[in-house]
This record gives sequence, C-alpha cells and structure tokens, in this order.
Amino acid sequence: MSFVDLLFQPRLLLALLAFVLVSSLFALAELRLEPHYHQHPASAWIADHIFIPLAEVLALLAFLLLAYPVPYGLTTAPGMLELLSADGRITDLINLLFLLSLLLPLLPGLGQLPGVVLLVQALAATALLFHWLGQRLQLEVSLAPGWLALGLILIWAWVGQRLVRRLAPMQGEALTPGRILHWHLTGAVQLPAILIYGQSLGRQLG
Repeated sequence: MSFVDLLFQPRLLLALLAFVLVSSLFALAELRLEPHYHQHPASAWIADHIFIPLAEVLALLAFLLLAYPVPYGLTTAPGMLELLSADGRITDLINLLFLLSLLLPLLPGLGQLPGVVLLVQALAATALLFHWLGQRLQLEVSLAPGWLALGLILIWAWVGQRLVRRLAPMQGEALTPGRILHWHLTGAVQLPAILIYGQSLGRQLG
C-alpha cells in the first residue's frame, strides 16, 4: 500500500474523526469549567496537569485503536482485542501515554511545542502496538524506523509545528475556540509522521 493510499483509507479518516470528536468533548468541558478555575487555583492545576493530559491520551488512543492496522501499511492483521488481551497491556499503553504527556512538557523547550509532545506520544504508542503485533505473529521485529524514515519524521515535525502556528496561532493561555482549533490541527498535521513511522515498521511483515 502506497503512502498516498494510506492517507485516504476510510479507516484512517474515521480514526481522525474520532480524535477530533473526543478532543472536542474534553475541550468543551474545559471551556465550560474555565470560569471555575479563576476562583480555585487548585482546580486550574488539576486541569493543566491531569485533565488535559488525560484528554489528550484518550483522544490519541481513540485514533490509534480505530486506525489499526492501517498505519503499518496493512489491510489485515490480528485484531486489536487480540493484541490487548494479555493482562495489563491496555493499562501499560495508557500509562505510557499519560506519563509522556506529563514528563515531556517539563523538558526545556518542549512545553511550548505541543505538536512535538503529541507526536512523541503517538510514535511511542505505535511502537508498542507493533511490538505486541510482532509477539502475536511470533516474529522478531525492530522498532527502529531507519535513517530515511527518521529524517522524514524530524522534518515533518518541524514543518507541522510551523504550519499549525501559522494556521491557528495561540494567543495567551486562555481556552478559546481558536485554541481548540489549534489542538485539533496539532493532532491532524502529525498524521503523516505517524504513517511514515508505522509504514517503515510494517515493511518487516511484508
């Protein structure tokens, strides 16, 4: 399956729609609760460090679970339920994404680059799911993308970040419809990088 074919797979488009819907629900809830934060600073801290990261994790999970196995360039593969059926796997996946959402913004500079944080989360989850897929197929697989794929991912991470800033710049920290749009575009523009990585992994199964 070519890269262009991947981009227009109905399953992938449905997964992207799910990402937008889940993140929209949480964003609207955040928008509704925002006046409350001005009166209770503790609630604002919880929202920034728990609620928003959890929302991002759930939206990303919705995308990955619905898109599978398309990001690997596959049309057929063992079902997602089979991959997650082993004890603790779904918990491991959620914990990985949630931990990254908390720790990555603490690194110098990454706190101002939500697109890069989201991309690292997506790539980590894509790698973990592929590792489990290799175990299910009883194959030794590598999680390294290869130099060409790695270069393309890094280039797109930079291009995507600049693209989102130009299309929907964030102004201040207040939650506004423009900021919500920024979140959605941040997720959408990372799709090619996720596919580049996933397809580079999936070639091992061809």
